[in-house]
Amino acid sequence: MLDANGDEEVHYSDFLAATVNVRGRWRRETLRKIFNRIDRDGSGTISVSEVQRIVAQSCEDASAETFLKESKVALNSNGEISFEAFAELFDRKDLSIAGSPSSPKGVL
Repeated sequence: MLDANGDEEVHYSDFLAATVNVRGRWRRETLRKIFNRIDRDGSGTISVSEVQRIVAQSCEDASAETFLKESKVALNSNGEISFEAFAELFDRKDLSIAGSPSSPKGVL
C-alpha cells in the first residue's frame, strides 16, 4: 500500500518504502528460482553433489568442498544447504571464492 499514513497522498517516503518492499520480494523470488534450479532432486536442500555439478561447470580447478569451505555457507545437520542459508550468501559483503575465473578478483 503506497499511502502508509492514510492521508490520501503518496509521499516520497511512502513510494520508497513500497519500492524497497517490492525489490525485496522480487529478489527473494529470483533467489528461490535459482535455488530450485540447483536443487535438481527437489529435496528442498542443495547437496554437495549438486554444488559439485555447478562448481564443475564454472571452475575447472575447484571442488564443492573448497567452495563450501571458502564461502562459509551454513550447512544443515545432513551437510546440505537450506534455502535460508543460500539466500544469506547473497546478503554477505565478504563473500569471495579464491580462484573464481568468472568474476573479478575471485568475487563470486
